[in-house]
Amino acid sequence: MKITLSVVSHGQIDLVQQLLSSIDKYLICEKHEINLIVTQNFPEYNDLISKLSITIKTNLNQRGFGANHNSIFESENPDIFIIINPDIKLIEKLDLDQIITKVKSNRISITSPIIVDKNSNVDDYKRSNLTPINLIKRKIFKKKDTKFDWYAGMFLIVTGESFKKLNGFDERFFMYLEDCDLCVRAQKLGLSVQDITNAKVLHDARRLSRKSFRYFQLHVKSLIKYWWKIFIE
Repeated sequence: MKITLSVVSHGQIDLVQQLLSSIDKYLICEKHEINLIVTQNFPEYNDLISKLSITIKTNLNQRGFGANHNSIFESENPDIFIIINPDIKLIEKLDLDQIITKVKSNRISITSPIIVDKNSNVDDYKRSNLTPINLIKRKIFKKKDTKFDWYAGMFLIVTGESFKKLNGFDERFFMYLEDCDLCVRAQKLGLSVQDITNAKVLHDARRLSRKSFRYFQLHVKSLIKYWWKIFIE
């Protein structure tokens, strides 16, 4: 099977190199072909080193999260599409051969490893649908989700067949909520979104929407677009 790892850098080439070094150390994949595509959302100096075959693509104009990954999927047409954020690091063995076997045998469409933070606590990577009611429960009443509908798009493993059925990410979202939208749409089509591995990866969170007004605006705009899509369209 053909596997494509897709990473998009927003001036984060140093983080990308740390990710690649951790992949070299911990990723196991002996039965399948792996291609790594790094998209630079704007030109950066790079001298990336990895055991994997790397293709660097540089945008002439900046594109959103979904548009960048959709473009890679269309050009590569993989059997397994893995979307990884630059601020992820592998910290223990990640056996892709085993994961792919489970994906096929259990007819899984979308899955993710467990995401932990720098203190080894499980990150907030599995969430209930981002409806206004669920958001109020989380943000105001600080209630934990009792069920999950989607994975945050830090390390998504998606079958190529499923990604095609979903027409990829909705490119109307420039950044934020594409992951929620993808997983919720998948379940509406009867596709399976669930855990199949206990492997952990580290998320060195940037939390830009909490530090930058621009990213906060993008987050709010995406929420409004998502609510319009699920309640009005």
